[in-house]
Amino acid sequence: MAGIRVYSTPEVKQAPRAAGTLRYNPQDPTRGFTAALGETAQFMQEEIHKANVARVRGDLNTLQEEKLRLLEEASQAQGEAAVKPDAQGRTLADRILAGLDAKAQALRGGLANPDQQERFEAQARSLRLELEGQVRRHVAGQAEGLARANFAGGLAIQEKEAQEGIRGGDFERAGLALSRARQIAGEEAEHRGYSGETAAAHAMEALTPLHATTLKALVEGGQVELAGKYLERNAPEMTPQVVEAMQAKIKAGALDRRVETAVDGVWSAHGPKNDREPANLDQLRGKLKETLGDDPAALKLAMASLKERASERDYSIRQRESAVYGGLWKRVLAGESLKALKASPEYRDGLRGSRLNVYST
Repeated sequence: MAGIRVYSTPEVKQAPRAAGTLRYNPQDPTRGFTAALGETAQFMQEEIHKANVARVRGDLNTLQEEKLRLLEEASQAQGEAAVKPDAQGRTLADRILAGLDAKAQALRGGLANPDQQERFEAQARSLRLELEGQVRRHVAGQAEGLARANFAGGLAIQEKEAQEGIRGGDFERAGLALSRARQIAGEEAEHRGYSGETAAAHAMEALTPLHATTLKALVEGGQVELAGKYLERNAPEMTPQVVEAMQAKIKAGALDRRVETAVDGVWSAHGPKNDREPANLDQLRGKLKETLGDDPAALKLAMASLKERASERDYSIRQRESAVYGGLWKRVLAGESLKALKASPEYRDGLRGSRLNVYST
């Protein structure tokens, strides 16, 4: 059957007061009201602080945007433009920071109370320090790049000086260039803080191109023996790979010189003596074998040089004959007799007249 719910009688009991609630005190009836006012004042102060934070954040955003713009402007200054002061003696950092300071000063005029001012100043100083460090790092990088370019440019000038000295036969000029190059390499090592083995390795890297250029100029100028002595003296200042390459170049240069000397001698002694005498390559080859001995590589180079000389000689002869024939035919067309032409020095000494004989009837 359905039950009947029974309710107990309500009771009033004592319990601790919940935090933040008001309680009437007969001895001090305004105490609860004062506490409420204090809590309201604290709440209002917190809201004002939040508004200040948001207000200052807007100005700081504006200041940081200006910082980014100024940093981009600073990065556009390259080389000496970044390193040298302007006409007023201001460095790049001075000029850039002055721009940020001006923007910060303009923004300060809109700050309404000490809380905003204090918060703005603290973070504005932080942004200024960031910008100063970033600009100074950029300037330091540009100064280092400029220094390296100056050292590299000095070495390149000495390399050219040495090369021109060798080509002109002025070995003293080349020697002075090498001395200056060593000085520049030492200055750069000191600039980078190198010493001992590190400085020696840097000198090798810096001087190797100059030595290689000098050796090439010596070999190409026929100074093969001098190139060998130069390499022997300066190999410690060159990388092993370049030393090996220069040794091969000197060896090849010595072979070329030996071959050309042999070809000059054989051609002079046994080559054709005038335009009508043909070049007997078989005979010349035999003479080269006698001179060069059993050296297939040298003989191959010598025959190539000999054939080139013979080919150049034949071309020169054809050119001269063509010029003479052209002049003679002009005289024929002008009405001069063939008998008179055959008596001319050009016909008698330079030609056999076979082309003209076709029309001699």
